[in-house]
Amino acid sequence: MNDEELRSLFAPYGQILTSAIMRNIHTGVSLGTAFVRYYTHEQASRAMNSFAARKRMMNNLPGYPRQISVQWANRQHDRAPAGEARRRIKKLFIRNIPRDVTEAKL
Repeated sequence: MNDEELRSLFAPYGQILTSAIMRNIHTGVSLGTAFVRYYTHEQASRAMNSFAARKRMMNNLPGYPRQISVQWANRQHDRAPAGEARRRIKKLFIRNIPRDVTEAKL
């Protein structure tokens, strides 16, 4: 599933402010989770209830036969940048740097 398919799947329930498919930072492959933020709580609730009631299957998308589970996002995810905001990040986190690497070498 790509970002456009995610938006088109959830757009019938209300105005989407942001949406993001979580991806592996190295490969770009989907991690199987996504976030959709609606303009109102009522719109988000409508989407959640619709998916829970139908137990919607993704048989219409090749290679994605799994059932979608929709639930409220945890507060900790509210701080994670998504969508266009992710593209504006300027700071990098680098791990596993050898101890002998100086700032000049880096």
